[in-house]
Amino acid sequence: MNIFGILGALLICGVWLEFLRRLDVFEPEKWKYSIMATSLGALFTVFLIFVISLPVIRDIQANGDEVHDLLFYIFRVGLLEEIVKIIPLFIMVSITKEVDEPYDVLKFAMCSALGFATLENIMYFNEHGNEIIDKRAYISVVGHLSFTCCFAYGFIRKQMFGRGWQWLNIILFGSLSIILHGLFDFFISTSYLFVLFIILSYFLVIMLRNMINSALNFSPFFDKVHSHKIQLAFNWLLIGLMAVFGFAVFSIFLEKGVDGAYDFFIGNIILSGTLIFFLPGRLTKLVLERRNRVDIFTRK
Repeated sequence: MNIFGILGALLICGVWLEFLRRLDVFEPEKWKYSIMATSLGALFTVFLIFVISLPVIRDIQANGDEVHDLLFYIFRVGLLEEIVKIIPLFIMVSITKEVDEPYDVLKFAMCSALGFATLENIMYFNEHGNEIIDKRAYISVVGHLSFTCCFAYGFIRKQMFGRGWQWLNIILFGSLSIILHGLFDFFISTSYLFVLFIILSYFLVIMLRNMINSALNFSPFFDKVHSHKIQLAFNWLLIGLMAVFGFAVFSIFLEKGVDGAYDFFIGNIILSGTLIFFLPGRLTKLVLERRNRVDIFTRK
């Protein structure tokens, strides 16, 4: 068991969980509800692990054929994982009275995704080592947050904008999240499509930010006096991601010594440094204006 991998996964979870809570600038809920949603996400991940271990599903694997692999990542990976991650949102809506603004729907869905990502990270760190701790924090976790936020966005689109039919919105945005998830995994696993993976990753960050922005703008508790809290969320995420990178370097130092830590630092500082500053800057570039709809595909 990789103890530092477990600690790294929990650190990543804590950084992103607090960031999601800090974005809830108008009517934040108590900590226990975010922890509950995150725990439910982890719990249903355990259930999914059991399901995919069944022979009828376990034997379905990527085999190098592009068409087969694309369908595998969309239906075997994306479909199952996004359904599992959205279930805790239904539970939170059913058993609590805390979902009283659009952002709460997105936040609890993303908390569930964070619970899923945390267990997934523990397994990946145990299998592949601590060298991927920082990359999972910047790339994989953001992917999970984006996919599940997209699914949850379908639940609030009718409520906020009066557009579309409720169930049609859910089906359309749920399908979009599943397809995006499948493409994300397909592109990253296919070396010659890595450029498409970078483009898609950028698109996901923009989409995630704009969905959060619209949800905040349509809060019934909207008060622009709280706008300064967005800067606090930026500061937190920036420092938190730096801490994750520092933890990764430290864990490599304990495992491989000074030379190993130095090689890791030099080999990753450009990519990690870029993402450490890019993600907080983009995700907190919000325009808080009452009932202002932000197109999810708009780059600003």
